[in-house]
Amino acid sequence: LGLERQAQFIDFNAGAVGRRDQHYRASFGRYGDFRAGLWFDQAPRLYTDQARTVFLGAGGGNLTLPPGLLPRNNTPAQIAAALQSAPFFELGFDRRRAGLEFHATPGADWRIYARYGQDRKKGTQAIGGASSYPGSPLVEAPEPVDHTSHNVVAGIQWGGAAQQANLTYSGPFFRNATDTLTWENPLLVGDPAVHQRTRLDLYPDNAFHNLKLDLGAALPMRGRLSGGVSWSRMTQNDALIPHTANSGVSGATDLANWNTVGSLSQQTAGARIDTLLLHLSGAFSPVRDLTLQAKVRRFEENNRTTYRAFNPLTGESGYLGLDGANNSNIVPGLYRVPIRNIPFEQRKDNYGLEADYRVLGRTNVTLGYERENQHLEHREYGRTGEDRWRAALNNRDFERARVRLSYEHAKRSGDNYNFNPNALYYSGVALIDAPATLAQLRKYDIGDRTQNVVNGRVNFLLARDMDLGLSARVVDNDYDAAFGRLAERRTGFNGEWTL
Repeated sequence: LGLERQAQFIDFNAGAVGRRDQHYRASFGRYGDFRAGLWFDQAPRLYTDQARTVFLGAGGGNLTLPPGLLPRNNTPAQIAAALQSAPFFELGFDRRRAGLEFHATPGADWRIYARYGQDRKKGTQAIGGASSYPGSPLVEAPEPVDHTSHNVVAGIQWGGAAQQANLTYSGPFFRNATDTLTWENPLLVGDPAVHQRTRLDLYPDNAFHNLKLDLGAALPMRGRLSGGVSWSRMTQNDALIPHTANSGVSGATDLANWNTVGSLSQQTAGARIDTLLLHLSGAFSPVRDLTLQAKVRRFEENNRTTYRAFNPLTGESGYLGLDGANNSNIVPGLYRVPIRNIPFEQRKDNYGLEADYRVLGRTNVTLGYERENQHLEHREYGRTGEDRWRAALNNRDFERARVRLSYEHAKRSGDNYNFNPNALYYSGVALIDAPATLAQLRKYDIGDRTQNVVNGRVNFLLARDMDLGLSARVVDNDYDAAFGRLAERRTGFNGEWTL
């Protein structure tokens, strides 16, 4: 509905009204001034409507066995009979999304906007878990799905004739209505008086904040300068749960010392990671056929999460696994036991130069160089550096074809390689004193590497409404390692036909 005299508008549309996949959207505003809107839609995600389970309470966080079955004291025949008599139910969830938004242009050069969206899922889905160590038997149970994501975006834009700016905040927030999932173990393993229940900690509530500023400006010689800064914070402070939901004695371990929050070194996760991104790039053409580009980029990741696996009630380091069924991770464990979280951090700096020159009427040659420096915490290399050279040819002289060829050569190396950089985060003693890894093994994601990459692509205009694209790519990596991944070669071909 448009109101031409007042330059106002109202719009509404809907579909599948009354069904499980219905959707609605409405908006109103004044042309060139503001616009506001809201929406709602939902969609089912059905895995099956013929699901069966021996548990009672599907859809909730506490699953119990029906009358006639006892925790940890049933035969496979009894379980099968209970399944046959259990009713069918739907395994799946409904997804509902709703939100509202607002856009306004208070001036010719200004624009402000804000948006809030909510995404909720409710239902069930299958989840598996082990009831004992080393992992058999397994239990498949209905996991409750009842969580909501809140998404907030707000920003302001300014655009002048030669300069532009954009400031944006975005903040997704996740909330889970069901904190844990506990089920009574149906099959007999170990002591049925002790290992009766299994508990899983489900997805924790968490938040993400991002504040980003982008800037751009025109330069002389047909140039442009652009840059920005982006700051992010990820947090998660979920309440931690005790090591086990069971009671009794498992082996030589009294679970009474491990099944309360008093056995935890801290009550909440207290997890936080901050990131910072800075980037600046510029391009200009000092002469008609030459374009020069330069860029610099820094990315920092700071991990502020601290956790120590320590039980104040017993004075022991380590943890229980599988709700007490696995006590081999109490120091001294069978193997090395992780006793602290490893706060991985990094700083990555990139610098690049590129020149593009038109040597003939429709043929361009590109030469580029990029340097990457990494500063890594708790990795085998504390510092790495990589030099990358690139040459490319782009030809458009053919009437119905375009040819692109490129070659890249890169070499990465680091400082002194430490094959076991996180020894302090593991127990110093173990019943089996095995090394963390081979001293001669190199992690290929940061280890020394020489790389060569060849790309080729040809696009054909077969007709006014028909294109054919053929491309090939060869990647050759050589790693300086005595064990593990020594070298690799990947070759790929692709064809695209567009009508």
